[in-house]
Amino acid sequence: MIMKDLIPVFAGLIFPPTCLFCGKPGHLELDLCESCLDAMPFIGHTCHRCALPLSGSSQPLTCGRCLKTPPHFDDAVSAFEYRDLAQELVTDLKYRARLPVARTLADLLWWTVRGRDIPDALLPVPLHPRRLRERGFNQAVIIADMINRHTECAIWRTEVRRDRDTASQTGLDAGERRKNVRGAFSIRGDIRARHVVIIDDVITTGSTANEIAVLLKRHGVERVSLWSVARAPLDV
Repeated sequence: MIMKDLIPVFAGLIFPPTCLFCGKPGHLELDLCESCLDAMPFIGHTCHRCALPLSGSSQPLTCGRCLKTPPHFDDAVSAFEYRDLAQELVTDLKYRARLPVARTLADLLWWTVRGRDIPDALLPVPLHPRRLRERGFNQAVIIADMINRHTECAIWRTEVRRDRDTASQTGLDAGERRKNVRGAFSIRGDIRARHVVIIDDVITTGSTANEIAVLLKRHGVERVSLWSVARAPLDV
């Protein structure tokens, strides 16, 4: 454990954190300087069910959509609104394969969720094998691996499979997104967990996580949470 704790210290001495945006020295061991960190669109009050940004009190709130049609996952949290610098970082990771960005996004997500219940398993949203071959990596898996430095729970890499290569969700409205992912996932093997956290980069409507949550609960998982780096400010 001592050597494990010292690894980040040695890494910081050899490769000191440097801002991903401006190249200045990193702040708080992040690859963001103090100024760029302050400019990140940290999320404020949100719906506790779907993490949609809301105005109002600091008390737990539920948005109108979740009151009308509660999602199958039980709670959700995001670190940022999906705009400005946060959107740029997510895009750099997902579409430009700028993999060092993942460490910063995972650290900032951990800051947001630390203190919450540690789950039995982390479940990064799976990619279809064809999409994985094309991209070369699954950003949700990388983020989950880095989050797991703190949680040290199981990571379900193969327990849930994306069987259908769904069309991109970009540009689809909420109803189309739900139809697009319906029946797209399946369970492989015998899963045993009371509480599972789904890890994703961005929540837009929550349709993908909702479909996975239906499947997990059908197989005996009692509680499903959703942790994401960013939340789209407005549903489409």
